[in-house]
Amino acid sequence: MTPAITREIPPARPRRSAGRLLVWAVAIIVIGGMLISVLLPSLCKAREPANRVKCAANLKQIGLAITQYAQENGGHFPPSLVVLMKHEDITLECLVCPSSNDERLSATTTDEALADLSAAERNAPGHKHGLSYVYVGSGMQLKTVAASAVVAYEPLENHNGQGGNVLFGDGHVDWMTKSNHPILSP
Repeated sequence: MTPAITREIPPARPRRSAGRLLVWAVAIIVIGGMLISVLLPSLCKAREPANRVKCAANLKQIGLAITQYAQENGGHFPPSLVVLMKHEDITLECLVCPSSNDERLSATTTDEALADLSAAERNAPGHKHGLSYVYVGSGMQLKTVAASAVVAYEPLENHNGQGGNVLFGDGHVDWMTKSNHPILSP
């Protein structure tokens, strides 16, 4: 006779109850929510500097388009940003600061956008503003404009009153705070 092989059976693991799993799930959700609430303000703070850079790039693009327009029109700057859009390759996105609280244009075609922007420049009732930048270069000439002359700027409201980008006559763009802003300082 052969000896019988006996195998030891491990003790059964206790099954986790549904209530215990629910407690774990709630704990994970709570901890995840706490982490999100801590990290979200940091992400929002990082967005504003990025918007400032994008805004400066928009004004730089506007400055390049103004220079090109002036070179094609006897050295005269365009009378308005709408005229600039009609004659130069500049998009609607270049005219809106990403931090701006202005309503975005709802136009679907360039012609609709130009009509809406023209009405906005005339402050016609019922038209969205759509422009984030104030153009003051009308009447300036490329040959006589001073490097320090302000051509366009953005209102302080675009960046929560902290400052704004300014486009100068030589085409450079600088971030200016309220205290050193060439137009808005007291």
